[in-house]
Amino acid sequence: MEKKTQVSKANDGFANIAKGIGGKKDTLQNTSYLRSTLNLAKNYELAEELYLYNWLVGNIADIPANEVTREWCEITSTQSSELKKIKKLFKKLKLKQKIKQAHAYADLFGGCALYMVVNDGFSQDKPLNLKTIKQGSFKKLRILEPSHLIPVITNASEPEYYRLFAVNGETLTIHRSRLLIFKGLELTQNKKIEHNYWGGSKVQRSIEPIVASDTAINAIVNMLTETNVNVYKLEGLTELAIDDADEDAIKRIQIIDTMKSYLNALVLDSKDDFVKRTNDFKDLHQIDNASLIRVTGSAEIPATLLFGKSPDGMNATGASDFQNFYNRIKRIQTDKIEPMLETLIMVASYSENQSDLVDYEIFWKPLVQETKKDIADREKVEADKDKLYIDAGVLTKEEVRKKLKESNPYYSFLEVENEK
Repeated sequence: MEKKTQVSKANDGFANIAKGIGGKKDTLQNTSYLRSTLNLAKNYELAEELYLYNWLVGNIADIPANEVTREWCEITSTQSSELKKIKKLFKKLKLKQKIKQAHAYADLFGGCALYMVVNDGFSQDKPLNLKTIKQGSFKKLRILEPSHLIPVITNASEPEYYRLFAVNGETLTIHRSRLLIFKGLELTQNKKIEHNYWGGSKVQRSIEPIVASDTAINAIVNMLTETNVNVYKLEGLTELAIDDADEDAIKRIQIIDTMKSYLNALVLDSKDDFVKRTNDFKDLHQIDNASLIRVTGSAEIPATLLFGKSPDGMNATGASDFQNFYNRIKRIQTDKIEPMLETLIMVASYSENQSDLVDYEIFWKPLVQETKKDIADREKVEADKDKLYIDAGVLTKEEVRKKLKESNPYYSFLEVENEK
């Protein structure tokens, strides 16, 4: 009879039983994820406390909001008189400051809202009717935190109504069209329900690295108090411990310390010994730096902005870090803030002008300001390029003059042929 070959089932993956890789003794096989108990999106009181008293939490929430609004934007329109009224209203509403604070709260709590208090002749639970907005009735822009503004959950994918429970006891149902909703991290549908249709806290991602960093620096500080360690070698110490005579050993050490302080000399029994050892802490800063790098990575903020300087050993200039960070800020400006500005311009225009401002553009100012050298270098490159185009017959001198006049106010005095 032919002997059957025994076949054993194999699991996919690499394993080295001799080294304990992939087997039961592999610690990675028993690793699981535990969510931090410090949940800022569900514990507003804790989030407020950390925002006020923990400088890292405060910086992580504030810095992106500061950068989003730092250089701000310029609104232009051929309807200059109408636009002037709108800009005046925005200044009165403190729009820039309100957007900055709402953005910081959204990153901290997971959400926030700006409530456009405007009279359109309808109750606040009805959709905002632009064409019935009363003249000059847009007088307030209120910041509403998610702890006081509760979405009214329906079968819709996003809440249509929000219920306001203010600190002063005020209660009010507000239609979604009257609110500018700021959300933190984008969430899946399941997580939206868990977070009451707000977003996730951006600061939450940095909580564990912040705790680890604080733990590391506290441990280092405690270790520094033990720079010098006194080692006492006592004759018969083991026998004293066995005989439950610990007090005798402690008294002997106290006598040695007393004699040292009194006589400024160390007096020991002939069979005892004393050694003073100095701990070496020269590499401790590397532990602190490693923990700080994790904080900057989780916060997506350059170290020089988050800490005020680059920790030792990190990139000195951080040019690529700043480029990535400013790209992120630019996306926030264009994808999140600009649509809100468009809504505000429309509401403000009906309030101030009783009509829509149809002809306008929003330009975001550069986040990185050019130095005089940067400007000179850029203009030289452009001049060299224009000269190449003129020599190649692609552009005429008159066309270059026209472009220069339109693109650079410094050359507004230039005359071009079609203007004569």
